[in-house]
Parts: sequence; structure tokens; C-alpha cells
Amino acid sequence: SKLNIDTVLCVKLTRSVDAGGVFSFYNKHFKVITKPSLPLLPPKAKISVLVSPHI
Repeated sequence: SKLNIDTVLCVKLTRSVDAGGVFSFYNKHFKVITKPSLPLLPPKAKISVLVSPHI
């Protein structure tokens, strides 16, 4: 099996989303997009953000 080095060397941080599904990360705002078949995230939901050194 292959090891994905980008996953191993990433940093995992926890963020909360607001009522519109938006979270902030290093003074930038991002909106969580879900598939039409999935429900929207509830306000104040906790999500994990993976940060890769290659981005």
C-alpha cells in the first residue's frame, strides 16, 4: 500500500461554522459546500480543516 505523504505531513485544526456554513481560517473566510443529497451543517458545527504545506 502507498503512503500519502501530503496527509501525513498536514496539520489538522478544528473550526466552527456559522449559520451560513462559513468558517474562518487565517483571516480568510470559506463556505462549506455539501452535495444536494446531504443536509447543511448545523450552526456552530465543528469541522476539521487539513492544511498541507504544499498549498
